[in-house]
Amino acid sequence: DKLNDVWDRCYHDFDDVTYNPWIWMSIMPAADFGAFRRESVALFLAGWCDAIRSVDDKHPLIADNIGSMITNGVGIYERPQDDFSLKGAVDEIGMSFYPKQVNGTQPINKRWLTFDSFFASSRREGFYISEMQTHIQAMFNPTTAVRPYELKQWCYEAMAGGAKGLIYWMWRPFTKGLQTTGRGLVDYKERSTERLVFAKELAKTVSEYGVTAPVKSKVGILYDPLCEDFQIAYTKCYSVDQNIYLNSICGAYSALLDAGVRADIITKNEIDAYKVLILSNHIVIGKEMAERLDGFVNAGGIIICDGKIGQVDEESMLASMLPGGDFNKLMGLEYLDSDYEGLGFSLGGERKRGYYSKEICALTDGEVLASFDDGAPAIVKKCTGKGSVITFNTYVWYSHGKEHGFSDEAARLLADECELRDVTVSAPLKARLAQNGEYILAYVFNYTGNDVSGKISYDGEERDIRVAANDSVIVRLKKI
Repeated sequence: DKLNDVWDRCYHDFDDVTYNPWIWMSIMPAADFGAFRRESVALFLAGWCDAIRSVDDKHPLIADNIGSMITNGVGIYERPQDDFSLKGAVDEIGMSFYPKQVNGTQPINKRWLTFDSFFASSRREGFYISEMQTHIQAMFNPTTAVRPYELKQWCYEAMAGGAKGLIYWMWRPFTKGLQTTGRGLVDYKERSTERLVFAKELAKTVSEYGVTAPVKSKVGILYDPLCEDFQIAYTKCYSVDQNIYLNSICGAYSALLDAGVRADIITKNEIDAYKVLILSNHIVIGKEMAERLDGFVNAGGIIICDGKIGQVDEESMLASMLPGGDFNKLMGLEYLDSDYEGLGFSLGGERKRGYYSKEICALTDGEVLASFDDGAPAIVKKCTGKGSVITFNTYVWYSHGKEHGFSDEAARLLADECELRDVTVSAPLKARLAQNGEYILAYVFNYTGNDVSGKISYDGEERDIRVAANDSVIVRLKKI
């Protein structure tokens, strides 16, 4: 009876149950299948690991993905593989990292997010780069040529992001097969290259600094696999982006990074460890999650909401109160309608513009910080206990990098209002915080073709810094 109710079917016996991808009346067969695949892969791995450990209990077992499921979106989702589930089945998780493809080099912010997302899925224990791209991918792919400074950037980014070790793929080029002449730290005659010279230098660096891991940030961007499963099902039959949820998460991370704010990708069990929590197009909020969020806000936490929030519960049933469902009482709003026009609003006397859609809401008991042109609230703040919830009634983080996007300004306002920057470095330098058990370290990157001199500040101390063109350096900031 329960299955028939949730799936909207009319089975008479469990022997009748089959998987059909019909989602007209209920998306739950598709959403449940997504969860089933994740758990199945983890169960298969656990069984294989048990078999191996029965004859070898000395060697750690590792499972790999290509990049991160959060940055790769639907492509990885359809494989299917879930980084978080993998970690529960094996000793270690690893990734293949190929940032330079025929169509260009992966953007900096996406590379950083790839590592931060993977570090989160490792339960913050660290991960391995099982394949670090070393050079041209194949014979007719010249645009994938890797320069030594690029390899150094990627390795330093990985170390700062929580990599415990890496394997260069490959040591020498392929001599047959699809990828003949591809890859290699040495050339086809096994002669040394500049990339091999860097590999030797990196070995010395690792010996000096050891394994490092990211320092916890003040901002958590919440990832929930249910939201991904549901959003993919809801968009499957329409000509819209099937990655709205993940692209919203990526947009929040990237916009904050551009504003000088570090953010962590987190799961629901980590919420209480952060000062600010971002819920972006977080469409699934059930009673238990609402209670967790309520406790977070009452204890002094700040939640930033945008897009569609808490539309349905864990069984895809439309919430009785929108937005937020059981979380609605903390938002100070009542949902009325949606529209794609009239996205302009005023904030601090300046004209802004929302993105993609506006959620037309009536104010219940919140404070309006900005209004759309028709008078409907565009940004609302409601204080509860020691904390607050700020809701943008448009798509903020999903707009990152797009025309009329408001994400960059929203990130700067958030950073200033909540004092979220903990390490600052002179532009155009970029810095990542990490620790090795002895020191707080800064990995400082100069992604430009010019030498850059500037300053780096952390914990009230400021020092001069100079980084050569396209170079990366490690700075000891503070002894732990």
